Amino acid sequence: PSAGAASSGRHGDRHDIVPVSFLPAVFKLHRQAVRGVCEGGPRFTEFVQQLIFPAGRGSRPAHGGVNAPASSSIGSHALLNGRQRLAVESAASQEALVLIQGPPGTGKTAVAVSIVEAWLQQDRETPILVATGTHSSKNIISRRLLERGIVISHRRDLILKRKPNPKAVPVFVETVYMAALPRDRVLPRVVIDESSQITEAAALVALGQGCSKLVLIGDPQQLGPVSNLGEAGFSAPEYAPFALECESVYELVRKRHGVQPVFLNEQYRMSSLLCSYPSERFYGGELVPAGGIQDMQPPDCLAPFSLFGEACAGTGGRAPTVFVDTALLEDRGEEVVPFHGSRSLRNSTEAGIVAHIVRGLESNGVGREEISLITGYSAQRDHLAYAVHGAGPCQGSRRWRHRAVKILLHGIDLLEEEPHPRVHTVDGFQGSENDVIVFSAVRSNERGATGFSGTPKRLCVLLTRARRALVVVGDSSTLRRDEEWRAWMEQAPMQVVRATANCLEGVLGQEEHQQPPCS
Repeated sequence: PSAGAASSGRHGDRHDIVPVSFLPAVFKLHRQAVRGVCEGGPRFTEFVQQLIFPAGRGSRPAHGGVNAPASSSIGSHALLNGRQRLAVESAASQEALVLIQGPPGTGKTAVAVSIVEAWLQQDRETPILVATGTHSSKNIISRRLLERGIVISHRRDLILKRKPNPKAVPVFVETVYMAALPRDRVLPRVVIDESSQITEAAALVALGQGCSKLVLIGDPQQLGPVSNLGEAGFSAPEYAPFALECESVYELVRKRHGVQPVFLNEQYRMSSLLCSYPSERFYGGELVPAGGIQDMQPPDCLAPFSLFGEACAGTGGRAPTVFVDTALLEDRGEEVVPFHGSRSLRNSTEAGIVAHIVRGLESNGVGREEISLITGYSAQRDHLAYAVHGAGPCQGSRRWRHRAVKILLHGIDLLEEEPHPRVHTVDGFQGSENDVIVFSAVRSNERGATGFSGTPKRLCVLLTRARRALVVVGDSSTLRRDEEWRAWMEQAPMQVVRATANCLEGVLGQEEHQQPPCS
């Protein structure tokens, strides 16, 4: 199984455990799940054993015993498009293992909810678990099920032995980490949403409840699990047993069993011009906009871009993607700053430009809640928050550090208390969207170093968040040295605005003064 935070590598009689940054309770669940499947625990069915330890490459786990759907099982899903319907039909078939690849905006949540409906039409008695990687996804799916008239059950009722809602069906929606409780619960039918962001160790927590039928929904082109090994992992041979912790359960199962995913090809988020480049670059040209959104237009002030006045006009007509190039500015460089016992990067010039763009969008009628600000670096996230909102940089970081704990312990998401436009890292904004996205690339140096900002998966996330317009602020002389960034600058339909000192006169200065580092 997966290694890392939840499993070990055997060296004689010694087990090596990768140092973890998870909460101890989560790590304990991972460890128990991995040990359970390795020791053939009774709650890990033959199906799960075969899923993790296949008899041979390309072998498929045996059918888990769930009945085939009645002919009317999919009949009520008239609103699904062709591929979505195929995904639901596959999940409701006799196949014990189904993979669904859902690129951004393709309706993965609608598919997950429809699968639950189809399973309930087949059998209303056998329990169902919908496991997610985040509380946000859990809440969205729970709300969508309720909108369809499905009253879900709650594990707290079982733990506290409370009388359940008489209208509730045996459907549980949990994060993968909470799915192990209570321990006497049996959940044969499992859907794991966001499975391309979940390690195999974490997935085993959800699968160790008697799973005999599994649907994995995810997108391997987007960012994968957060691993203690980092994106590259440890290169030394002795760390080889932990390499799988950098891969998702979705990818491991796909490779291990040769399963061909159902690809959801119709997206409901981006216009044709916003969709064209990520579709060609990351999805083989198969991702297409649905009817009704393909001609969606950007705000008038961005088509063409006019926020810097006539002295800084762009090229590229009315394209909804705008690249504000800082290469001609003298004081454009990145700076390394202390950040919570480590180091991070920020770029004051870009922060000033982003703040000006936000004010320009507002003055042209774009609501603050319709704008999201994204960057690749935590120090720049704080710097953008200061430039736009005047909030102290340390305050924002402390709130973000405590966010996961607050969600886990109290169900309170501190992000909901942040003012608009909200500032995110690329990684933190995966799964989200907004009308207008403004991105600060940060990297600007003579070496041409772009760090992790140009990794294909991270760039794929960035380029698929906007519904109406995407504004990227960056230094072309640095970004062009990276293969992925260069391909985007040369191939994507966009307006290019070359920022100069003349056109930015009066724009910069207010946000550029230094702030004390956070510690």
